Amino acid sequence: MVPYSLFDYLSAETTTRDCGPLTKPDNGAVSTQGGTAETSVAQYTCNEGYELCSGCQPTRTCNSDGRWSHTKPSCTGIAPIIGKM
Repeated sequence: MVPYSLFDYLSAETTTRDCGPLTKPDNGAVSTQGGTAETSVAQYTCNEGYELCSGCQPTRTCNSDGRWSHTKPSCTGIAPIIGKM
């Protein structure tokens, strides 16, 4: 006896994953295109006077396993240029 029907199998294959909400970094923002469902893309930006940390990815994608790619980036303060007005 088969524990699952063909309908169950096909439904499982077409289920869209949801990666859940993201939190904004301190001194920054996050926006998502397509919400939090599979293949959605989140874009991180930093407030004026801040930039994404070195090596941080500015975007994250909701993967088919229900997890966001990469790690949450952080925003670091930009050192002022002395003598420039």
